[in-house]
Amino acid sequence: MALLRAHATLVRQLAVDLVEETGLTLGDYDVLSQLALAGGVSRMTDLANSAFSSRSGMTRRVDRLVDEGLVRRTGIDANGRGVVVGLVWPASARRRRRISSASPSSSWSR
Repeated sequence: MALLRAHATLVRQLAVDLVEETGLTLGDYDVLSQLALAGGVSRMTDLANSAFSSRSGMTRRVDRLVDEGLVRRTGIDANGRGVVVGLVWPASARRRRRISSASPSSSWSR
């Protein structure tokens, strides 16, 4: 039980520190990390699956990240149903430095 409490406390503090340092939530950071691991670009459905998110939840999160200038969204099917999400480079140099400093291994795609 003590291990679970310690884990919860650590994750809570990590979430607070991440927001203070970068302005990103853990969920935002996870999406950016998943995109970096995928080479900087991913289909929306694959991104939702890799981040353990619903498609609608991922759509809302990506909308916010687009507004922040951190990712871009591109339709790939003629009917507009297929969507690819990609990291934006450079995402504002200041914001990128703040995110990179919080990352154990930054791998922003160019």
